Formats: sequence, C-alpha cells, structure tokens
Amino acid sequence: MQSLIQSLINSVPGLFNVAFFLFFIMLIFAIFGVHQFQGAQYNRCRLTEEPLINSTTFEYQKWEIDWRADWLCNSGAQC
Repeated sequence: MQSLIQSLINSVPGLFNVAFFLFFIMLIFAIFGVHQFQGAQYNRCRLTEEPLINSTTFEYQKWEIDWRADWLCNSGAQC
C-alpha cells in the first residue's frame, strides 16, 4: 500500500504537466471558437426595429426573433 501511495505522489508532477497542456489546448480552441462565431446567433431578423422597453422598470424585454426568415441578416439578405 505504501508503494502505491508513493508512486501516486511521484506521478503528480507528470499529471500537472498533462493537465496544463490540456488546459492550453482547450484555451486555444475556446479563443478560436469565440473568434469564429463572433455573436452570429444575434444576427437574426427581428420583429421590431429595437428591443421593447418595459414601461414600469425601464428594462429591455426579450427581443423577439422573426422565425420566418431562415437566414442570418449578415449573409447579404434583407430582413
């Protein structure tokens, strides 16, 4: 049992290197994903020109998407 615990303790630096490498790879893919999509889900045709404002709390309500349009607004299509 003592040799198992000792080998587990000795492997921690190697596991740290692997975890750091995986974190670095995930960070690269996260940056790439954010750059690739850049809020594309927001470039949809909307039902109103601006989001509606609640008259009592003066907060924005949900900005409704026009689901009849099957394309994104930035693809050269007119909304």
